[in-house]
Amino acid sequence: MGTIRIAENLELGSDNRVRCSRCGHEFCTSSENWKTRALRSKSSMVRKSLIELHQDLGIFEYICPGCGVLLDVEIARNGEDPLWDVRLGYTPR
Repeated sequence: MGTIRIAENLELGSDNRVRCSRCGHEFCTSSENWKTRALRSKSSMVRKSLIELHQDLGIFEYICPGCGVLLDVEIARNGEDPLWDVRLGYTPR
């Protein structure tokens, strides 16, 4: 099995590791949420646009610590763990 692209700037290698496709920074294995290993920044997009979010919500950006490329953006509750929106090899019970 070769490399599989899982997002614009993320890939799963044949070694079962999730990495940045731009710089090769390794985040974790496919059984973990890669977002917990990325840089997470609360976005200022709300202040710069017409978007109005509930006070309990924020816009969070996930950035590669190796090269600074933007990997993902999500709207989530403030203070909660990153959403695990892509589960690789996940088998429901």
